[in-house]
Amino acid sequence: MIPTALSDDIREFIGFIERLSGGVPLLYVGATEEQIQRFVELVHRPLPPLYLRYLREFGRQTGGLRFADDAHQDIESLLEFYEDQVQQGEPEIPLNGVTIAVQSLSGARSLIYEQAQPEPIVVINWEKGVGEPIAQSFRNLLYRKGFSAFRLPNPPRYAILFNNQPGTLAEALSFGASLGFEPYWFNDAYGACAESEDAWFVCKQGQRRFVMYLDAHSAAHRDALKKKFVEKLELKE
Repeated sequence: MIPTALSDDIREFIGFIERLSGGVPLLYVGATEEQIQRFVELVHRPLPPLYLRYLREFGRQTGGLRFADDAHQDIESLLEFYEDQVQQGEPEIPLNGVTIAVQSLSGARSLIYEQAQPEPIVVINWEKGVGEPIAQSFRNLLYRKGFSAFRLPNPPRYAILFNNQPGTLAEALSFGASLGFEPYWFNDAYGACAESEDAWFVCKQGQRRFVMYLDAHSAAHRDALKKKFVEKLELKE
């Protein structure tokens, strides 16, 4: 398990990613202070501290450390999007939201501010239409995406398991603990990462679908674990 601590210090996140990558150089470029200040002026809401620090390090080029899949999360796209919103009578932003990745095939990504929540949650949205939450905070989403970027290689060799049950995530973590998997602090009701000495998994929990991505240092061990999770959690491949 890679050591990491709950923090809004971007250096903590970069250190975590560098340990995951095994020393592979990360090529990223930050947004300028002028770009960030203009974005802050346009959104009219307080942005999470870690998100602002992420923009300063990764705002123009992410080096592969994307949190929004194919949606456009670079500062130039965000500024163009928000400048266009100023000219529109009907903005394409969710109610009580800040768009942090401009819509593409997989939708947009937005922060949603709710009075009952200490910080904004992250959702997938299509213009004003809000889909399911994907993370309790930007912090959790960023760390989970970073973990996935280096633990789930492309092209994939990992197992993809799923079911259509709403409560499987908690069961997966509990059963994983019995097999030696330790959960990371950035887990929440919408996603989780866990790791043992020689295997790891990433889970996503939606309202109607659970997905697990499972891998290990050896294919034999991965397949043995896959069989156990399939039988215990009634998963399909």
